[in-house]
Amino acid sequence: MGVPQYFALAALLAGFGVPAADAATGKPATIPLEIRRANDALEANARARDLEKLVREFYSEEPVVAFGGPRVVKGVAEAKAFWKELLEHGTITLASERIETGCDMASELGKWTLRVEAEEGDFREEVGVYYVTWKRIDGRWKAVIHAFFPGGFRDVD
Repeated sequence: MGVPQYFALAALLAGFGVPAADAATGKPATIPLEIRRANDALEANARARDLEKLVREFYSEEPVVAFGGPRVVKGVAEAKAFWKELLEHGTITLASERIETGCDMASELGKWTLRVEAEEGDFREEVGVYYVTWKRIDGRWKAVIHAFFPGGFRDVD
């Protein structure tokens, strides 16, 4: 066996380049699919108002979260406070547009919508773009930097 084949075999046996298995189906999962599932879990935890689970499952141990302008929060406690304040205004949805991957890091760009009840039965949506720097930590994708860029409001019928 030549040197290039040896390294390819060693990488395969070590698990490099092999996507993690999907827990539901047992089939290989792609990194974008794993990241989209993390976003789905964030939305579910936000709807349930479970800030502890939202932050623990979505973020690294030292996250940085930015929301428009100069507002930047650092660490788990500040991330929880950020989400508590944000969710007092409504519910959020994320729509991933593009995910770039490499080894144990990934970046994601997408659109977010915060649905807010302006008056009883009357809704508005704040929309914008988000960016996430992801890192694989202990086999799970965790957000290390999460930035939201507001884009404005729109009325919802």
